[in-house]
Amino acid sequence: MIQRLFRITLTLSVLLSASLSQAETQFVSRNSLGLGFTDNANLETEEKNPDFFYTLRTGNRFRHERLNLGLSLHATDYFKESINDALSWRTLASYEVVDRWSLEGAVFGLKFLRGEPGFSEASFNYVGFGLAAEKEISLGASTDLTYRPFYEYRSYSSLEGRKDHTIAFQGTLSFEANDAWTFDTHGEFGRIFSNQGEFDHRYFEVGTRSDYELTSDLSLGGDLGFRIANYMNRLLTETTVISKRRNRRLAASTTNSEKLTDFYLSAGLKYSITQKLDINGTWTLTSRQSRSDNQNFKVNEILALLVFTL
Repeated sequence: MIQRLFRITLTLSVLLSASLSQAETQFVSRNSLGLGFTDNANLETEEKNPDFFYTLRTGNRFRHERLNLGLSLHATDYFKESINDALSWRTLASYEVVDRWSLEGAVFGLKFLRGEPGFSEASFNYVGFGLAAEKEISLGASTDLTYRPFYEYRSYSSLEGRKDHTIAFQGTLSFEANDAWTFDTHGEFGRIFSNQGEFDHRYFEVGTRSDYELTSDLSLGGDLGFRIANYMNRLLTETTVISKRRNRRLAASTTNSEKLTDFYLSAGLKYSITQKLDINGTWTLTSRQSRSDNQNFKVNEILALLVFTL
């Protein structure tokens, strides 16, 4: 599957690049083929399932004056834990209405190719669409601020017809310390309304990324961030013994909503063979802690990518 998709993607990218360049329309196609290893393919708390996997990504962007069109695909193929084999896709169109103000629409989906693993809330099939407005502001010669309110709708093929509506706000601050060192810090908060109350939740996410060029061909990069989600309709009751007197047991009970806390950390190395061909290596740590302890996991992943741009 990965091999066929790779050949199709490469052929289409070359043909589109040639035709669009003749029409004086900007076109960029960024593609990658990778081999990775994870020590916890099924997101288990204790009995982890290590596995290797292939990955194929393609991101294609068309630009004509104020109009932008995009198409991206991401396929993953596991050696043993094939229940996780998946294909995700996203198409988008954005238009710059006035200077640095853009409107965007997107259609996207996720399809697991051998059934739904269901190891987390992100491992179920869905399709959806999104609408957003984006504004870019220059805060100086080396600092930019981008903010975007957005709405997303997702429909799940299982989970008894689950449908989610997301209303959120996102902001990104970009800073160039010098010609070699850059920083990007982002924050996002939102509310997800679901037709199934157990999936209703509020969330908040913050993260930062830094890239540093060691030489013209070699650079380092890293990410750090966390996400907190509060599920208001998943109530947990905890009883605590506060004293024991005369063979009588006194206890106090507290009720809280379920909370998931995700943390991620990554470090990577990029080497440019040519202007259009790179080799990337990345290590990523992802962990989750839940108030109920039912969804705790930790994952280490190593990924090597061959990236080529057309």
